[in-house]
Amino acid sequence: MEFGSNPVMELTLSKLLENCIFIAIETIGVTQFLKNFIKKDCSTRRYAVLSLLWCILSAIVVIYIDGWWALIFNVCFLSLALTQICYEVIVQALPKFIGGILDNVISQAAKEK
Repeated sequence: MEFGSNPVMELTLSKLLENCIFIAIETIGVTQFLKNFIKKDCSTRRYAVLSLLWCILSAIVVIYIDGWWALIFNVCFLSLALTQICYEVIVQALPKFIGGILDNVISQAAKEK
């Protein structure tokens, strides 16, 4: 594929959806990761702009760049994104969820006595 050709026309619907999901996951995870380095009192507009810029960059890499550079970029940042998302879900949210369930069980057991 030559640079400047229309690669979107060459994509099948399934490949287009695959790329969109890939870019969305990567954008969410990288934005969450970068929030660790930005002041906590930042407005959500800054995060929205950051997400938009990352989404555009990732889309350009996925669609226009072939070969090893694209593979390295995508593997590194998708891995980073999935690590960040999994950390937030498993390490932060799961204990709170389990703690809530245990609290309900303990309170139900106390009511029955």
